[in-house]
Amino acid sequence: MTTIRLERDASMMVLDSPDFICHTGLPNPQATAPKESEATATDGITHRDVQVTNVFKYVEDMITSNTMERQFVRLVWIRLTTILDRFDEVIKSDRRTRRLDKNQGKRNASIAIKIHQESISAQRSAIKWRRRIARRWTLLTNGSPFLAIALSHRAETLINTKATS
Repeated sequence: MTTIRLERDASMMVLDSPDFICHTGLPNPQATAPKESEATATDGITHRDVQVTNVFKYVEDMITSNTMERQFVRLVWIRLTTILDRFDEVIKSDRRTRRLDKNQGKRNASIAIKIHQESISAQRSAIKWRRRIARRWTLLTNGSPFLAIALSHRAETLINTKATS
């Protein structure tokens, strides 16, 4: 099994060929979970937790890095989908526990995009584009790290193509 460790600040990302585990500060959903009665939706993480900002910054650095092989960046895209799904759970939990106001017109996705945008100082359209690319890679590979690495560069061209209509 090949393991690649990339360390930066307090965050660490571990890419394992078979299962692609990523410890980025947010709880790993594949980790051994406590009994169902003891489990909480977010394990104490809130939408304004500094770990959330650090995760988004770290993932952004990896995606925009010119030193990583493109195949490994694809793995980061797939992992970003998992991180975004987990962050949506955090926002839902914060709304249920009233740590986050239920403003009209502000759905969970809108709040997630705003916090992601503030974390990496990017335009809203760029954040939406990143989320779209991450979902496309996840759908194309069905979350499989092997497929993400094995696919040709033509798949990357297809994924990164913007719709013209």
